[in-house]
Amino acid sequence: MMVSEEHRMARWYAVYTSARHEKQIAKQLGQRNIVHFCPLQDCLHVWNNRKVKVQLPFFPNYLFVNFAYCDRMPVLQIPGVVRVVCSGTEPIAVPDEQILALRKVLEYGLPIESEELMEVGSAVRIRRGPLEGTRGLLVRTKGKYRLVISVKAIMRSFAIEIDRNDVRPFESN
Repeated sequence: MMVSEEHRMARWYAVYTSARHEKQIAKQLGQRNIVHFCPLQDCLHVWNNRKVKVQLPFFPNYLFVNFAYCDRMPVLQIPGVVRVVCSGTEPIAVPDEQILALRKVLEYGLPIESEELMEVGSAVRIRRGPLEGTRGLLVRTKGKYRLVISVKAIMRSFAIEIDRNDVRPFESN
């Protein structure tokens, strides 16, 4: 069977995991020197009347791994990895831009929330700030503007509050 050129290129893929295995899988990927990204968020939990700060996966049951699809077996053999996210039989590569945007949002500590994928609103590109150049959807909730950046491969999005003046309509050329 002939392997397509696209399957030979290292790309970011979303990997679906068993429940609550994301951090352990990320650790094993690191031990095997496989490039990965497991976005985590700080959460406050209360156990036995005391508050504890814990880091939980931002997208439960998912993490991102950079590999050539034809070389996916070392990833799939890690305990807790269920599958690479596909559409039918075709793997869905996550654009580098979306991984970079999510990394920057978390690095800069911008307010962020996970949301269901939204297909409404207008496509925009951020004009200035740490996310300059990032594309997303502009939605309006409770009188405020929010930019929603969708990671379609896992049918999830993340949203940040944004000043309407910091975005411009996205024009695909």
